[in-house]
Amino acid sequence: MNPDPGSFRDRSGRVYRDGDRVFRGLSSAALEAWQQLERCGLYANLREGERIVGTRLVPSPEVPPALAALGWSAVLEHDAVPFVSHPWEWPFEMLRDAALLELDVLDEALAKGMVLRDGTAHNVQFLGARPVFIDVPSLGPYRAGETWAGYRQFCSEFLNPLLLESARSLPAHVLLRGALGGVPPGVCAGALSTRDLFRRGVLTHVWLHAKADSRYRGTGHNVRSELALAGFSAELVKRNSRSLRRAIEALPEPRQESAWEGYETNTSYTADDTRLKEEVVRRATAARAARLVWDLGANTGHYSRIAAEAAPCVVAIDSDAGCVGRLYASLRNTRERRILPLLGDVTDPSPGLGWRLGERGPLESRGRPDVVLALALVHHVVLHGNVRTEELADWLMGLGRTLVVEFVTKDDPMAKRLLLNRDDQFEDYDLKAFEAALERRGRIVERHLLCEGTRVLLVCEVSVPTSHTAA
Repeated sequence: MNPDPGSFRDRSGRVYRDGDRVFRGLSSAALEAWQQLERCGLYANLREGERIVGTRLVPSPEVPPALAALGWSAVLEHDAVPFVSHPWEWPFEMLRDAALLELDVLDEALAKGMVLRDGTAHNVQFLGARPVFIDVPSLGPYRAGETWAGYRQFCSEFLNPLLLESARSLPAHVLLRGALGGVPPGVCAGALSTRDLFRRGVLTHVWLHAKADSRYRGTGHNVRSELALAGFSAELVKRNSRSLRRAIEALPEPRQESAWEGYETNTSYTADDTRLKEEVVRRATAARAARLVWDLGANTGHYSRIAAEAAPCVVAIDSDAGCVGRLYASLRNTRERRILPLLGDVTDPSPGLGWRLGERGPLESRGRPDVVLALALVHHVVLHGNVRTEELADWLMGLGRTLVVEFVTKDDPMAKRLLLNRDDQFEDYDLKAFEAALERRGRIVERHLLCEGTRVLLVCEVSVPTSHTAA
């Protein structure tokens, strides 16, 4: 029974993991809020369309003894999210949809006499391409005169990063990775021009917000009490929520020039090569009954979709925001829940962040894949990222149980493109050396030539346990 390191800030409840099961201990106040959530029909409304995570109250006799001993007033069990992601791994389109979902939750809560107590982006996870609200105890009863306590947090973690990416081409995922608290109002205001004041919502939610934030933060003013005495009401919270929604919906999508979109059609693959790759991926995921697949360098997700024919969860990771955004957009309006598109750079993956570097776990700590796809990836990591070939092979073989990897030789047009205008100092980039490094951690069970021999597709089984990946 392991406490989740990301839930310690909530003193009224704590998340615990027991294998594949997810529990949450509740204080007496949190239990009352849960009961109201069910009684007023808000949970049932949000559960429609999977807008809130599936949750049930665990009967006392069924509470695991280790959890019962901790003295919580009650215990909830949540449906497990197949793979946890963080806001700095979401492209613009995903962050915007997460923001709009959180506003949906706030609006419906207010209509039922409840309120969302915070506004963090970490309240949301993705089931494939569908955002889902997961922080059930953050919904509580609304008390007359209250403001929305999560307003500043929502602006910092949602509105401001989205606005800066849309208006200034500052990538939201980079800004969010830089600080767990997001982009404060003053920082956002300082990055905008006077002309930006005419954008919808900027004057109210950025410029005036920054002025108020600067005036009142660190002073002795009890702003919440002053607003309550002034007659602040739920209707004003609703208006503020509607204003935020209009501001976010009005943001033009950023111009994202994708360096690698269309990569699959611009290579020297023949139709037979493509069919062979598809069959190898299909066979590797199905024959091994893979539950979790990582597709590293997924591009627009062609092979992710094939892996998802058998695997219930495929994490499609690419460093190109244009590719990931377009993959998400293509999945968003379908019923596909197996593919999770994420932004990630193999040479600079998501680190541990927050308290003791564990509050938000690094990529490799969030579930060990059964199958790893690394198709047309190795040459980018070595020839562009300057990672040594042997180290990359060792890392890939340490991730999962089966690796499907493609090696692109220097004779291939794409490798030549990467070496153009560069000195070739990559003596270690050699097929035999790469295969030898793979076989130090396991064995190669399939070997296929592609593109008249300039590419080689390998299927490897891992036999040497890894020490750098958490299961």
